[in-house]
Amino acid sequence: MALSDTFLTTLYVLADDFCNSRTLPRRPGPEPALAPAEVLTLALLSRLPRFASERDFYRFADGRLREAFPTLPDRSQLNRAICAVHPLVIALTHHLAHQLRGPAWDRPSTAFEALDTTAVPVRNAKRRGSGHLAGMADIGHSTRLGWFEGFSLLVSVDRAGVVSGYALGSASTKEQTLCTSFLEARALYSAAPARAATLGVASAGRSYGDGAYLGDKGFSGEALHAEWLARFGAAVATPPKRTDTQRVWPRGLRRQMVSLRQVVETAIGHLQAYASLQKDRPHSFAGLWSRVASSLALHNARIWINRSMGRPDMAFAGQEGW
Repeated sequence: MALSDTFLTTLYVLADDFCNSRTLPRRPGPEPALAPAEVLTLALLSRLPRFASERDFYRFADGRLREAFPTLPDRSQLNRAICAVHPLVIALTHHLAHQLRGPAWDRPSTAFEALDTTAVPVRNAKRRGSGHLAGMADIGHSTRLGWFEGFSLLVSVDRAGVVSGYALGSASTKEQTLCTSFLEARALYSAAPARAATLGVASAGRSYGDGAYLGDKGFSGEALHAEWLARFGAAVATPPKRTDTQRVWPRGLRRQMVSLRQVVETAIGHLQAYASLQKDRPHSFAGLWSRVASSLALHNARIWINRSMGRPDMAFAGQEGW
C-alpha cells in the first residue's frame, strides 16, 4: 500500500515551518541535494515500522517518493545527511513539545512529568566478539527483553505522552545514575541551551512540569531525591519498596501512582510499535543516536498530527495510511 499523501504532506509542512522559523547555519561547499526540511522529513519517515532497515526505506523512497523528493541522493549520502541534521531533529522534538503544551500547564499543581527507561538493543547479547560499538554498548537487563546488549534510554513525558526530553546511557547504567545525568543536563539546557548543544546534552530539554517527576522503584532513594531537589530543583516521587517498613503507602495511593505513570508506559510502547525504537543494529554511535532522536521526534509529530486532525493523541494505528 502507498504512504498517505496527507501524512507525508503534513509531516513535510511541519518540518518546513520549523526550519523556516530558525536561522540555519550555512555549511561550506556546494549546495546539498536536499533542503534541511526534506532531510528532516525523510529522517522521520525512515522510522516508520513498515521498514525493516535503512536499505528497505531507501528502496521505498527511490521507488515511491521520487515525485516528492526529485533530488534524492544515493543511500550512503542520504544516511550521512540524516546524521548531519541530528541537532535539528532534537530541536524539532523540543519545538513540538512546546507547541503541544496542554491546559494542564496552566495549573502547576497538576503538571508533572513521568520518567521511565527502556532497552535499546543493538546486538544479540549471546554473540561473541566486541561488535561495532565496543566500549559504549554493554550488557544490561530489561524486564521485557531479559539480558540484552546495547543502551538504556531514559524518557520523560508529560501527562499527554509528549516526549519533553531524553538521555541515553549504556545498558548496565542504573536508573538512578542515568536520572542524575539527565537532570544535570536538563538544568544546563535550561540555563544555557547553546552550551548544552555544544556539549551534546541538548536532548534533555527543559522541564514543563514545574520540576515535578514521577518515577518507579528504580528511581527510589531518599538521599538521591534530596540531592536532586537541592542541585536541580527536581522533586522526584517514587513509591516505596514492599520491604521498606519506614515508608508505607496505602493501596489507594499506590494505585493512583500506577495510574498517573501509565502514560509513560503507553508512550514507550508506542515508540516501540510505531517508531521502530528497538529494531536497529547500527554500526556507529552517530547512527544510533540519530535514529533514536528521529524515533522520538516522530512520536511527538504523530501527536501533533492527531491534534490537528481532531483525533486522540495516542491514536497512531493507521495514521500513515498503509
